[in-house]
This record gives sequence, C-alpha cells and structure tokens, in this order.
Amino acid sequence: MSDLCANSSVPLYCQLASKIQEDIYSGILKPDEQIPPEFDLSEMYQVSRSTVRKAIAKLVSDDLLIKIHGKGTFVAPPRIKRKAVFASSTKEWQQSGKKLTNRVLETTIIEPNSSEYAFFELTSKNDRLISMHRTRSLSGEPICVETILFSTRHAFMMNEDISGSLYELLEKKYQLYPSTGYRTFEICYATKEEADFFSVPRGSSLMLIRDYVKDQNGVPLHISKNVYLGNKGTEGIEPVQIQFV
Repeated sequence: MSDLCANSSVPLYCQLASKIQEDIYSGILKPDEQIPPEFDLSEMYQVSRSTVRKAIAKLVSDDLLIKIHGKGTFVAPPRIKRKAVFASSTKEWQQSGKKLTNRVLETTIIEPNSSEYAFFELTSKNDRLISMHRTRSLSGEPICVETILFSTRHAFMMNEDISGSLYELLEKKYQLYPSTGYRTFEICYATKEEADFFSVPRGSSLMLIRDYVKDQNGVPLHISKNVYLGNKGTEGIEPVQIQFV
C-alpha cells in the first residue's frame, strides 16, 4: 500500500507525515494509540526507514506523536486550550513565603515547529527561535522545568539573565507587558533530564503547560513550556473559556 508519490515536489517524509496526520485527525489513529513500528510503516508505504524516521520526528515536533523510551511511538493525547490573562508566577510563589530558585541551564537557537512558526508570525523557512532553558525550585523542592521561546524580534534576550523574574525583567527594562494569549494543558512523559530533576523514573507521566503570550500591543512575545510533577506549583493557574484542540 502506498499513497505517496516519489515524483512529487513534496518530500516523501512530508507526504508520509501528512498521511499519518490525516489518520489522527480522522480518528483512524486514536489518542494514546501506538502507531506501527518503523519497519512496518516502511513496508506499508514502500519508503526507506530513514524517511519514516523523519516523518515521525516531524509529527513529534508538531506535538501529534509522542515517543516513549523503550515503549514506542504513540498518538499524543488531546490537549486542552484555554484563553488566559498572564501574570508573574514568580510573584505568586514568592508570596507563599518560600524561596524561589531559578537555575538557568542554557540559551540556544532552535528551529521552530509548525505551531511555533504560526504563533510568532514567521515568514521565512530560515527563521529561528531563541530557546532559554531553566529549572525552578521552591525552598529546594523541584517545581518545574521551563523552556521559554522568543523570536529574533526579541534578540536582546540572548544576553539576558533569567535567574530572576522574567516578567519583571521585560516590564522594567524593555517596557514589554505580557497581556493576553492562550494556554494548553497536556500529559507528557519524563525525559532523562526531567526524571533526574523530579527524582522519578524516566517515562513517568508529567503535566505540560504551554503559554502562548502576546504583549500589550498584541505582538507575539514568548511561548513558555512548563513541565510539572502532578499539581506541584500549578496552584492558582486558572484560565477561562475552555475548548478542546
């Protein structure tokens, strides 16, 4: 069986990714269902295993598939999307009387996935994002692993220290005020880094909250990906108007 065209200008891995995406959206492949292994997909669509791997990597990047170490590749569970108004979590946590510690791990340049490309209103396939990675703890207790993405419109963030409050930095130094956007909730599975940070087995279920935030002028400001263990640190996160995406 093969609905793919080797003579098309669209790369085979993109064609295969689109076919699997159609199966997900149509319900042929259901949330949390394991997809066939690489070898089987290679046989089914008469393509190389490297093509299959590239297609799967694209769908993982687009949050449609999840790879679980030692188990296989699964259809991602449905995400909950809610409109939200954003405020500083740093201030909320500090009001609890506990000491907040942000440990900055790295700042890198990455290639955006399709949802990030759309949110930041990028126009060139060569556009890249600034990725800032940190862990957050309250009085020594691990709270979350956070990745913050900025477009190169905010290239000044490359040299900033985010060991303190991100929103306080943006407001006081750059007069940028996080205003509106939306938030998504989903289940993810612990990477080695997350497992080590939370002291849980690799592949354990965690909560992933993504914030898509615009500034006071409606300009895309940042995306934050926050991974939590259970509901630790998520108290008070209560956006409104729920819809499934």
